[in-house]
Order: sequence, then structure tokens, then C-alpha cells
Amino acid sequence: MLVGLDHLIVAVADLDAAADRVSSSLGLEVGGGGRHPSLGTRNRLAWWADSYLELVAIEDAGVAGAAGNWFGAAVAGALAAGDGAGSRGAPVGLALASDDLAADAAVTRTAEITDGERTRADGRVVRWRMARPGGGGGTRGGATGRGGGGLPGPWPTVFMIEHDRTAAEWTDAERGARAGAIHPLGTPVRLRVVTLGMDSVTGTVGRLGREFAMLFRPALVGGGARDASLGRQTLRLAQARPGEPRMTIDLQAGHEARELDLLGCRWRFSPA
Repeated sequence: MLVGLDHLIVAVADLDAAADRVSSSLGLEVGGGGRHPSLGTRNRLAWWADSYLELVAIEDAGVAGAAGNWFGAAVAGALAAGDGAGSRGAPVGLALASDDLAADAAVTRTAEITDGERTRADGRVVRWRMARPGGGGGTRGGATGRGGGGLPGPWPTVFMIEHDRTAAEWTDAERGARAGAIHPLGTPVRLRVVTLGMDSVTGTVGRLGREFAMLFRPALVGGGARDASLGRQTLRLAQARPGEPRMTIDLQAGHEARELDLLGCRWRFSPA
């Protein structure tokens, strides 16, 4: 079953500069990551217990642009839209954590399960399996399109993932260590709510319901927003507003409430 929001994906043109901005402006520790040779991308991660932020950049444009490379296309498309210039960023989408990917894929409109891995700087290998709905089409936005400068496929890019608990980063010891990790802002960090700005909330509710069997309810914030519970976290779909970030990330962290925009996202901190 789907047990949480696994990670959020933000495309950046300059990976290290973006990581420095996350550290200096948000007080979040950004560690290493690795390379995805088969995807043409490279990443760095900020961990929030078992959820994380993935900053991802194009390393090999040829591989990223190859036919069938949906992940590379999504990252490259976000950057080409103009939101990822320099150390700025653009949200790409998110991954849903599954504890039984084969079962979840069997009851949803997904393509076949594929294996993935990346090698860290220390030589250890991270491994996972993922499943993404087949078909697609349209451009970035709403249920099927956002308009000019869009990405291949609908916004947001969403897929399911199950991590190899015997490989790097997902052993019991590593999960336990990061569960209580203190970020530079002075507290542990937990992901609470992710809000996605949609051109069509109703259309996207239908799409995610079909593709992932997700159930949405009216959100208490009103305005036609809809919520889906995933473990202790919430995925919220809200009406997009001109000039507003498409992704809002609510974190339980720090000692005082604050809000700021960075890397194409809006960040909200509630006291831990």
C-alpha cells in the first residue's frame, strides 16, 4: 500500500549552488547524492527522516533527452521552461512511497515495474524499484496541460517507489540514525503537507484516482482544495494562482513559524 510521500523533486541548473541556497536560506542540511547514468542526471538530497528533497540536475543532455527517458525529459523540460536558470529551480513532481510495489502496481494504471540505482561518492549503491503510469501526453499543468513551455506528460510527474532496505541509505541503522538527525536550523525536520497548484483540481483528482487509487476529500482550507492522506502526510491539490509557486512544502521544523519562496517552491515552517 501507499504509506507516505517518499520524496519531492526539484530541477536545478546548478546543483551545488542550489544546495548551498537550501542550506543557507532554509537551514536544511543537504548531503551528497549520486549519478543516474541511465537517466543522464545527478542529484543531492536533504533528508527528513524517511522523506527527502531531491535536487536534480542534467549531467548528460544526450542521455536525458533520449527517447523513453521520462525522468530526464521531465527535469530537462522544467529547466527549459525558464524556471531553473542559474541556481533557481522548478518543481517537477513527487514520488509516493509503497511497501508493496507489485501489489500497488497491479491495482493501478501503471506501467511495468522497473529497477533503478545510483552509486554514491563512497562507492555504495542505492537501489529501488518504481512504477509510473503509462501513456501520458499533454503538457505541464492541470490534469493534462499548463500551456506554453510545458513538460512532456501532465503536471505533476508522479510515480511510486519502493526502496531496497538492504542497500545503501535504507538499512535499519541508517533509517534510525536520520530519524533524529538535527538540521542546522536546530531541530529535526518532518514533512507534513505538500500542496500542488493545479489548473484543474477536479481533473487532477480524477487522474490520480485512476492512476494510483488515491482518495481525496475536501480540504479544511477551503477554496475547492482537496486532500489525500498518505501515512502521516497529506497531499493537497489547490487551484493554481498566477505568479504563485506550483509547489508548497510544509515542514515541521525550527522554533518559529516562517515562510519564504526558494527554488520555485514555497516553504512553510511550523515549530517542531
